[in-house]
This record gives sequence, C-alpha cells and structure tokens, in this order.
Amino acid sequence: MATNTKMKAAATPAGIPAETAAAHASEYDPAVPIDWIHPHPKNVRHDATADDELVESIRSQGLLEHLVVTPHPDPETGGYLLIAGHRRLDGLRRAGYTAAPAIIRHDLVDEADQVAAMLVENGRRRDLTPLEEAEGYGQLRFDFGWKPGAIAKASGHSTDTINRRLKLLKLDDKVKGRVDDGQLNIEDAIAIAELPAADQAHLSKAAADGRDFKWKLARVKDRIKKDAATATLVKKLDADGVPVVSMPKGVTEYQLNHTEHGLTRLWATYSSNPDDHQGCLAYAVKKDYAGADEVVYVCTNVPAHDEQLDADRAAREATRAAERADWEAEHEARRLASQMRIDAAVAAIKPGVKLDPAVQSLLNVGLRALLDLLDERGELNRLHDILGTPETDPDQVDYRARLVASAQAPVALMRAYAAAIGICLDDRLAGSATLDGDSRWEREEAEDGLAWLAHLEACGHHPTPVDEQHRARLTGTQGVAS
Repeated sequence: MATNTKMKAAATPAGIPAETAAAHASEYDPAVPIDWIHPHPKNVRHDATADDELVESIRSQGLLEHLVVTPHPDPETGGYLLIAGHRRLDGLRRAGYTAAPAIIRHDLVDEADQVAAMLVENGRRRDLTPLEEAEGYGQLRFDFGWKPGAIAKASGHSTDTINRRLKLLKLDDKVKGRVDDGQLNIEDAIAIAELPAADQAHLSKAAADGRDFKWKLARVKDRIKKDAATATLVKKLDADGVPVVSMPKGVTEYQLNHTEHGLTRLWATYSSNPDDHQGCLAYAVKKDYAGADEVVYVCTNVPAHDEQLDADRAAREATRAAERADWEAEHEARRLASQMRIDAAVAAIKPGVKLDPAVQSLLNVGLRALLDLLDERGELNRLHDILGTPETDPDQVDYRARLVASAQAPVALMRAYAAAIGICLDDRLAGSATLDGDSRWEREEAEDGLAWLAHLEACGHHPTPVDEQHRARLTGTQGVAS
C-alpha cells in the first residue's frame, strides 16, 4: 500500500492544546483510512477487542476520542502504526466505519519512544492493568535499556512506582492471572514476586483467601534465607573436602549409632566443634521443622575419640561434683545461719520477766511479715484464736499492741511467735529486695531485713559471715571495696 500523503497540517481540534501539538510535532487528521492503521507489534494492552457497549456507542455517537498514530517505519507497508486506541480501532471496524480521527505523531521515530508513548497515552485514560503497565515498562527497561529514572520521567510516575511495577514481571503466569482478575492486590503481589514459582502459587491463594498470608509469607522468606545460608555453608564444606553422607533411611539424626550406622552426631562425641574432627567429619543436609535446609554434622570414626571422650566425661563429672559440693556447702551455711538467728530471737524471751524493749522491738519488726504470710495463706483467723479476739476487720485489730505489749502472754506463745516471724524475716533476707529497689514493697522488705539483723545483735546475737553477706546485699554494698 502506498504511503498516505493526504495529511492536514493546519487543523488542531478542540481538546488538543496547540502547544502540546507543537511540542510533539504532531498533526490532526479527522479521517485517516482505517485500512492504513496497523496495530503496534509491541502493544502494551493484552485485550485489544472492543466490547459490545463500545461498538454500540461508536455506531450511535461516533468516535468521541481520537486515535494516536505514528507513520509506519517500513515504506513498503506504509500507513501508520497505532500508538493508542487499539480497542477503539476494533470498535470502528465492527461498527462499519472506514476512517477515524487521529493525532499523527511525527516525533515517535524510535520504537522505544513509541512504547513510552503507548504507556503515557493509555495511562492517561487508565486503560492499562498494573501488569500491562509492568510489561510496558519491562520493554523499555530490558528491550531498550532505559533506566527506571528515564522511564519515570517519560511516564510521569515516580521511580519507586516503576521499580515496583517491574517486580510484577517476576510473577508466575498463574499468579499474574489472579492480579488481573482482582483476586490479588498489588502490594501482596509485589511481596510474592521475589519468591520461587511454587511458593508464589501457594501464597497467592492464601492472600486471595485472606488466610494467614503475612505469617505464611514470613515463614517462606525465613526458609529461603536459611536455605541460602545452608547453600553457602555446603559450598564451603565441599571446597574444604568434607564428605557428604546420606542419612540412613527411617533414622533421625538423634538415633544415629556408630556401631550400627557408622555415623554419630557431634554432640554425642567428645566435642561438638567441627574443628576437633579433622579426618572424620562429614555432613548431611536435611529439612528442619519449617522445611528449610539444615546441615547436620556427623563423626565417622567415634572409636578414634574414645580416650578424649572418657577424659571429657570425667572432667564434666568432676565439674558437676564440685558445683554440687559448693551449692550444698552454701545451702548448709545459710540453713545454720537462719537457725542461729531464730534461736537467738527465741532465747531472748525469758520466763518470769516482762519483755524488755529490745525484745519487744525485735518482735515488732517481724509483725508485718507474719501478718502478710498468714493473710497470703488465708490463715489470718489463727491470730484471732491465739488472742481470743472476735473476727473483725483486720485493720481494726491492734495486733501489735496485743501481741507485743501483753504482759499476760505465755512465754511459750511468745517464743512460738518469735520463731514464726524469724522464718518470715529470713525469707526477706534470702530474697532479692534492696534499699534502692524500684517498688515500695521491695524497699520495705529490705528495711525489715536490716532491722531484723540489728535487733538480733541488740539481743546478743553475733552476726555470721552469711548475715554480713545479707546485710551487704540489702544495702547495695555487695562487691564494693572497703
């Protein structure tokens, strides 16, 4: 077909700014023969078929929006390449038209510029799906070598938008279909795009169904990360000449036995450090609980380590025995110190004499501890039985006055009381409270413990080394050089 030479250079229709026409070196032709217009071979639209509604609209009202074309680069073919309006061109043909109004772009000489123009023209009308945009950007990026910044400038979008759309090209074809159908949103699709095809299908279904998508995505990413780390480790092991072995069928690594399988996990030998198994180290690769690849180190010659294994076991047993002896000695020292404190408190209460101020003060400081303990155990009513008082609101009973100041209290009762508060206050000494504690409760416990030690000394008790350790911890001076 001969090249069309009947072009109207002066006409610029309404809606087409004159400055835009000049900038694009374009002209308007209200009646370009349809047979002269060829679909662009790199059309970014997947579906170039007009629907019945568009065909009927063209029949009744004509084409309301012009086509955009550029002269065909092949003189033998002639005519024009269609830049924007592939569906409209199909609609014109089906409606029986033989000519169409068109903007003729003379500046689109390069094929890359034509693809960019298709993206802009179709994008302006929001005619393209996200994947069609992505494929158009992909042509410019990979077929013509445009950088994302140049694509962004030409399309009017941000570089970030271009890069995110390009990621969609990594989607498996089945997953792309879910994006086009609206079953999968763009954000989820971009998150899936970097994953292997098998994972993409699984996760796209989870995203479409709305079932634990983020959790499943995180698991897959974690598995891929672990697989990559394992692959790097395997590469190094192979380079170092460490042999790879197969795990016996039906046997887990925890069941490996050197006598039966010739393999033993490192932690079951004298050392779990691979560097200690030169010449007998091997590895296998298995799946962990999340399906990620994992390297399992094994020893292939356990008998060679028997002496080392025996020595290691003996050393571990000696260490455990020493730790056990130290703990028992410390526990016994604390028990004896506690008993001495309680004995001193009980001995200070003598038959036939009224309690002196020191003993009264000693019992007084432990009263809160005793009341707390009984209240915690739900046994506060025991005090009512001891004192013969009615069961009223505890705050209305002056226990302190009744127990400490009562001249009629039997000595045995007072000694039992002293022993009880001694046990409670020893709990405070063995706790973790300090004077500079964060809570009022902690500071009160520390104050009670220090008062307990001070009153015991006033009653004639000689502090033991354990007592001094408690005092240093309560005051925060433990470990401070004198």
